[in-house]
Amino acid sequence: MLTPLSPGHFSAVHLYDVFTGKELSDGQPFHHQNDITALALSQAGPTHQRLLATLDKNSDLCILSVRDTTSYKLFTLGAVTASCDCHVTSDPTCSSVQVPW
Repeated sequence: MLTPLSPGHFSAVHLYDVFTGKELSDGQPFHHQNDITALALSQAGPTHQRLLATLDKNSDLCILSVRDTTSYKLFTLGAVTASCDCHVTSDPTCSSVQVPW
């Protein structure tokens, strides 16, 4: 699965199946409410079980399942997040959070 940002529209993410070259969800990108600054796509398991983690300009860490491309449901996992990444061989997503102490 490939997930490039739309040029000039940093709140839209296109999801492509790398085996077929076709865009998922009938060519409709996923739209985030804010500009996206970082993406992390899980690499483990079948492609229909992949998760996409997004970090937006407000430093909110959100995650969505790319399995159901008809209605994207975004879940916020944390705020004031510095970075995020997905493990290469298993499902966990990790992030570093800025603590204001």
